[in-house]
Amino acid sequence: MVRTSEGDRRVDQIQIGDLDETLDNSAQPVRWGGVKNVALTDKLGPVRKRAGALGANLPSSDLLVPQQHRILVSSKVVQRMFGTDEVLVSANSLIGMNGI
Repeated sequence: MVRTSEGDRRVDQIQIGDLDETLDNSAQPVRWGGVKNVALTDKLGPVRKRAGALGANLPSSDLLVPQQHRILVSSKVVQRMFGTDEVLVSANSLIGMNGI
């Protein structure tokens, strides 16, 4: 689900121009959307994030994302490694973690 200015909507219902609510509480228009079919065995196949894999209720349900999809991660480890509270990490770099 994607939080829009009109409420939560399924990602496949989002269209160019829809306003996506961001973490800094601003609404940004969707500028591009695309679809690419790939085989599940393909090296470009999706990464499954199981419900709760990234923390309490994060994500709230199992989620399939492309390998290069970026995920906002915040933790003490991130702070030690990068000197910042949060970083964007590619989904494929999380493969092997519990629940990924």
